[in-house]
Amino acid sequence: QSEFNRVNAALPETEAKYKNPRNLASAPVRLFDAKESSTRKITAYAFDLVYADDYDAISDGNSKASQFAWLSSVGFNVVQHDVVDENNIVETIGKYEEMLKHNDFPSDGLVIIFDDEAYGKSLGMTGKFPRNGIAFKWKDETVESTIRSIEWSASRTGLLNPVAIFDPVEIEGTTVSRASIHNVSIAESLKLGIGSKVEVYKANLIIPQIAKTTKSTGETVIPALCPVCGGHTEIKINQVKVAGN
Repeated sequence: QSEFNRVNAALPETEAKYKNPRNLASAPVRLFDAKESSTRKITAYAFDLVYADDYDAISDGNSKASQFAWLSSVGFNVVQHDVVDENNIVETIGKYEEMLKHNDFPSDGLVIIFDDEAYGKSLGMTGKFPRNGIAFKWKDETVESTIRSIEWSASRTGLLNPVAIFDPVEIEGTTVSRASIHNVSIAESLKLGIGSKVEVYKANLIIPQIAKTTKSTGETVIPALCPVCGGHTEIKINQVKVAGN
């Protein structure tokens, strides 16, 4: 976060600023100028050992903790981690939650995984994920704001997508003032009239979303005419489309 703030502050006001630390971290990867990339001071932290030649011969090979120790010994930075059991797991989770307030690296959750690699692998997988661990997200930070307007942006396929415009608020270190409402049913359930009070958060610390309406002033008005082409609109499968598309 501190490097994100430094880089953004150094950019001229006429140049586009980075919207979040993840964008800043990914940008140097696409730069062809190695000298320019080196000025961004991007740091990588390893969170898993996929494969290493002769690793089993130089380590006990069956422990997540030993993987991190080996990665550190050969020069990698590794994610902060702790070995826990039933006696200290709740206390340790609380420690990480408290660290969020001061950590220079944004974090959206924790992973709890079996230290015994062989046992973890023996549990197999679901359709997509291994059964040797569980990942969970921190509760999202929510901030109250006031709806000022609903914009309808047209896609290339003829869909009109509602976007809520609200008083600017700061969430997770950046200022946001708009959030997609996605479709008609969500817009109707939120009952977003001009002046409605809403709670806003960032999904995965990046995408602004409306969590709920705390005080409604009326229904979301679906436009009868497309704001771009002026064509008549109609609702099809919970989406607003320009008739004929």
